[in-house]
Amino acid sequence: MANQLLGGWYTTGIFSAFSGLPLFVTESNQVWGGGSIFGFAVGLIPTVNPNTFGNSVHSGVAGSKGIGTPGNPANKGSGLNLFADPAAIFGDFRNVQISKDGRTGRSNPLHGLPFWNLDSSLGKKTALTEWVSISIQADFFNIFNHVNFADPTLSLTPKASFGVISTQLVPTSRDIRLPTVAVGSSLASASNSRADNFNRISGSGKAQHKPFPAPFDFIGPI
Repeated sequence: MANQLLGGWYTTGIFSAFSGLPLFVTESNQVWGGGSIFGFAVGLIPTVNPNTFGNSVHSGVAGSKGIGTPGNPANKGSGLNLFADPAAIFGDFRNVQISKDGRTGRSNPLHGLPFWNLDSSLGKKTALTEWVSISIQADFFNIFNHVNFADPTLSLTPKASFGVISTQLVPTSRDIRLPTVAVGSSLASASNSRADNFNRISGSGKAQHKPFPAPFDFIGPI
């Protein structure tokens, strides 16, 4: 009885993390036929090293000069921006000049926002008989309730939303799934015992064929 209560517990988890995907400041998709040929907008040319911009979330950013202004907290914006001064960063990029540029700004990208998340499960499996067991499992998504934001728009048009962070990645908050119960036969036991059930030899040397329960599984919410 004690083993049924204390044994059979298990936990699993999936941890995901990355430091930031490549992110580009873009202009019209017509330069070099970018949108028509390659399916993406052309990257602006940075005039400074993009690694100096960082890739963290800045709060309380109002924007200026018509750049990053939708996030202004005074106008009920999120106040969140990839840059502390989006107008200054916007000025550190220039248009592609076909006469002298051999490549676009996509060859020198920024880093997007970092991401990390942990999903976990807690469950217990208890054997009821030799053939039947019951499993109860609860799933926890984003167990630490950590906020991960989607990368903002970095485009010459419209420049007003430049760097403004307004979207969270799914799951946006901790998500706990109600426990589910699974009742089923032990397939491993059925497989290991099949030979015994069908190949037991009696004293007379004749095989004794004994039926065994068919494997089954049932899964449903509690």
